[in-house]
Amino acid sequence: MIMFLKKYSVCFIPVFLSFALVFTYLFAPDFYLQYILSGLNREAQAVEMLTFTGALLASFVLFKNAYNLYLLKEYRWSVWLLLIIGAATFFFAGEESSWGQSYFYWKTPEFYDCTSLETNIHNTDIPIQSLGSVFLLLYFVALPFLWWKKIHFPDRISIELAIPESQIVLCMLYAFGWKLIKNYYRTLYSREYIKSSSLYINFIDQINEQKEFLVVVAILIYAFHVDLKVLKRLSK
Repeated sequence: MIMFLKKYSVCFIPVFLSFALVFTYLFAPDFYLQYILSGLNREAQAVEMLTFTGALLASFVLFKNAYNLYLLKEYRWSVWLLLIIGAATFFFAGEESSWGQSYFYWKTPEFYDCTSLETNIHNTDIPIQSLGSVFLLLYFVALPFLWWKKIHFPDRISIELAIPESQIVLCMLYAFGWKLIKNYYRTLYSREYIKSSSLYINFIDQINEQKEFLVVVAILIYAFHVDLKVLKRLSK
């Protein structure tokens, strides 16, 4: 039991963070809306800034470990997987800050302002968020499931260091599950009630942003898990 709790202790991180958001809003709503997350000023608030910095840090850790595994030669498939998830995470960090526009306030170039008011893709008609969700579920759920079922891989030894462990899978599933609260609330109450619900307007409506934050937390945990495994290989 102790070993089980030790192994899965990281799963409590996204749970703790999500409930910390809930209790902060319930007991200090003004503080939450001013500093944590709101629909009007979220780019300069804690959740969005932590999402950006966490994604950026995770991408650097993943790139670093891809390079270290490249030097070991025998983990070429792990190298490719880390490069892919690292690039995707870096792209997410860029999109989250509109590639720096959210913090440096430069004007959207004229050739692009007819497409989006901000310099990003996720505010256009391209379904980049849906595609990103599919990618994350494939990488953090489908891939480890196939691995555990011992489906044939080209080189299991070469790929093993990049396979997300069960703790990471649970963290990612929790992040996606957290978003279901909004869907459930919208089916439970009428549109008229939702329009007048301060809980929905001030908190639940921004659960998508909370989900993105929890997704980044899961990726960051994954990146550091990989880092520990690579360090063990390098020390041999």
